[in-house]
Amino acid sequence: MTRLAGRFFGSAIIYAVLGMTLGLVMGMTQDHTQMPTHAHLMLLGWVSFAIFGVFYQMFPSAAANRLADVHFWLAQASLIR
Repeated sequence: MTRLAGRFFGSAIIYAVLGMTLGLVMGMTQDHTQMPTHAHLMLLGWVSFAIFGVFYQMFPSAAANRLADVHFWLAQASLIR
């Protein structure tokens, strides 16, 4: 596995756990005010980052490019925003 693909997959797992935890908390408390945050974490964090990881695993030459590192950090920053 390329280093960049591993970073994307690792981030995807972290965001999936955070999103699932938030979903469980919302379900237990019956307070669904954080539904947009939950959806943002699950769809953009888990799904998108996993897709990026698959792409960089399938195309290692793209992962060797400097713009791929920029892509990783911009994706992290945009999710946190």
